[in-house]
Amino acid sequence: MSNPPTVNLVNAGRAVPFVFSLAGDQGLAIVTSATSVEVNCDSQAPTEQVDAPAVNSGNGGLSYNPATGQYTYVWKTDKKWANQCRQFSLTLNDGTVHVAIFKFTR
Repeated sequence: MSNPPTVNLVNAGRAVPFVFSLAGDQGLAIVTSATSVEVNCDSQAPTEQVDAPAVNSGNGGLSYNPATGQYTYVWKTDKKWANQCRQFSLTLNDGTVHVAIFKFTR
């Protein structure tokens, strides 16, 4: 997955895992918001196909793997978003905001 201005190409309806590390286990109350909004697609922005691995989307949300020291936030996308671009923002309780832009295909 790439950061803006790159647009990540994903099949609509897939669960997209965001994997990141912090300074060890900070607990599961670190996400203050996870939002997505529709945005215009920039036809000049580079694109990258995201091969979202099959993940158990369950209820989505955050998990921590102590063996790897990594967090995974699973974003459940909607099939209705096909042919849309959306900006996903993940805000942590320290105020940092992580953003990615997606174009959804069928």
